[in-house]
Amino acid sequence: GGLGGPPPPRHDYIRRVKHFRLHELDRQLAAMRRGLACVVPLRILQLFTWQQVEELVAGKPEVDLDDLKRHTEYRGFPPNAPAIRFFWKAMENLSHVERSQFIRFVWGRSRLPLKGRPWPQTFKIQRMDGVTNPDATLPETHTCFFSIELPAYSSEEICNQRLLTAINYGVGGILNG
Repeated sequence: GGLGGPPPPRHDYIRRVKHFRLHELDRQLAAMRRGLACVVPLRILQLFTWQQVEELVAGKPEVDLDDLKRHTEYRGFPPNAPAIRFFWKAMENLSHVERSQFIRFVWGRSRLPLKGRPWPQTFKIQRMDGVTNPDATLPETHTCFFSIELPAYSSEEICNQRLLTAINYGVGGILNG
């Protein structure tokens, strides 16, 4: 392309690709915006950063163990049973990321409701029955019910190891070997 002629084909191609890439998700983003507008007045969103909006909608990324304890029911264990003490100590030893992974393992989501907001359901820790060797058994969860079936582990270390295995591999049941 000279000085007044049409741009070379490669320039036109680059312009078209750039335009396509910049606008390929416009319809999807508009649909998300309309959906969000059904829940939150869009003008209010201008008052918040994206991080603040994320926290208001999805909760804090850090799992508040005190809040989780306040919303916990115990079934088959008294709240002060050794296995329950081992469980909470193991939870305290987890990193923030691992705690979020635990919440995902037991509930299917990685964050708890915001403090002070109502919880759709309480967290349930129930004794795993019918286990001949609790220390060789992983906990099992029921995400629809936000519950964990916890074997009566004999130590904090074993509880910690079994929780980490279950969290990282998403499995429950009897270990081989």
